[in-house]
Amino acid sequence: MPRSGIKGIETVAWGTHLCLFYKSIAELRQLLTAYFHAGLTDGECCIWITGPSLNGEEALESLQRSMPAIADYFKTGQLEIVPHTQWYETDGVFRSEAVLRAWFDKLQRSSRHGFTGLRVAGDASWLSSRQQRRDFISYEQQVTAAASEQRLLALCTYPSAAWVPEEMLQVMLSHNSVLLPGSGGWKAIDVCNA
Repeated sequence: MPRSGIKGIETVAWGTHLCLFYKSIAELRQLLTAYFHAGLTDGECCIWITGPSLNGEEALESLQRSMPAIADYFKTGQLEIVPHTQWYETDGVFRSEAVLRAWFDKLQRSSRHGFTGLRVAGDASWLSSRQQRRDFISYEQQVTAAASEQRLLALCTYPSAAWVPEEMLQVMLSHNSVLLPGSGGWKAIDVCNA
């Protein structure tokens, strides 16, 4: 099982699809930096899909502080930082089938290049309309189903202030586990997927 890199959670099983509702950008930055630091040092291929909350430059700066030789990971193809507009919204439209296909293409590529697995994180702060959110929640359900037997670890992040409780519950139910703050770190609470 891969190390999570998340304080309070030692390991997470491959095929796990996590979600996190974050309260601040500092919280998001700290958690994702540690998450990717663990994956990179353990030989995993890592892809960070950024959103408006934390852009690519900020993500890179945070990783550079944690890992001064971060440029080496880009050179070998072990790390990619991609804006949501190039991953989720190509041509300004979200197409869940194309995004799922892209994840599994990356998973195959990571295996061919000898990486131990694929670790990803995507931020959903770009979702602005109720319809976009409904479509994205449906996509998240597909990711959970498709990832279960794969050497894939996915963490999806959502700004808590932008989501109403009903939507938050739907998001949680579309993932295997929800990250919640606990004493001395985080806890992963398993969710019964509906």
